Amino acid sequence: MQQNQAAGILATAVVITLLVVIFIRSPLRRAAKVLLNTALGFLVMQGLNYVGLGIAINWLTTLLAGIFGLPGLVLVVLLQKIFV
Repeated sequence: MQQNQAAGILATAVVITLLVVIFIRSPLRRAAKVLLNTALGFLVMQGLNYVGLGIAINWLTTLLAGIFGLPGLVLVVLLQKIFV
């Protein structure tokens, strides 16, 4: 009886672990993608500043470039040129 009970507990733990991994994996992928896009957007804005565009780099512009990718970066550049 002890072995059957231990096997049942182990099987339950494995199933619960798999379910948690399945449900958490998708949001973690999205978060990793936003972080990667944010870092790349920051680097591209640094490069544009090096060329001479003079883009303000702060948390908002970097987050816009991170969430929206290249269109967000283009939006930041256009807004910078329109309002400055």
